[in-house]
Amino acid sequence: MFKSPWGTGTYEHHVVGHRLSRIAFGAVLIAGTCALAIAAATQHGDTIRIIVSTWIAGGLAAAVARRHVPAHPNHDALGVASLVVPIVGLFLIGPLSLHLLVVALICVLNPGADLASGFDTWVAMSFVCVGLAHIVGAASAAVRAVQLARGLPAWSPSRVFCITVGASLLPGGLLVFPPFLVAITGLPFVIILHAMERIAKRERIALEGLAAHLPIAIARSA
Repeated sequence: MFKSPWGTGTYEHHVVGHRLSRIAFGAVLIAGTCALAIAAATQHGDTIRIIVSTWIAGGLAAAVARRHVPAHPNHDALGVASLVVPIVGLFLIGPLSLHLLVVALICVLNPGADLASGFDTWVAMSFVCVGLAHIVGAASAAVRAVQLARGLPAWSPSRVFCITVGASLLPGGLLVFPPFLVAITGLPFVIILHAMERIAKRERIALEGLAAHLPIAIARSA
């Protein structure tokens, strides 16, 4: 039986705050991906600045959202959104962020290298050739997130991974970006997909335990 050491209201506030912070963080990542796609399509460059700014803004948004917890939150809606929104954002901008880390490492090892313009081209090619894989991966991960949030049998991380890699085989992706490159980039996201299950289970058990400890009168009026 779960029992909060901090008190019912305090711990509920804690869980809701974390959920809101994940939603805000994911929403900023999705918005950053849209800005990145526009920059790539218009060839305005600044893709590196957009990616870095997105992660910084996401962290700030998460910190702010955690401090603005509503008095009567909708736990069901927040539970689903707090898993879906961040995983979609991570699947959309995460792979290119990992590629940027590789570029940064190359620049550190070779200070004379100027890879900024080359990275702009890489981002544009990624959207054209494997953009579908990003979208399909995000959608598959969102399905798993909804299932986990509702306590239903969920798609396995390996299933999401295989669907994502499979999407990269469609025309355009196979010729330019080999599937193994998509697979290697997607490996860290398998860890995140596993972590989602622990987060969903922990928060669901915590809130169910708190509800079980509510006074009968309060529980009936809720």
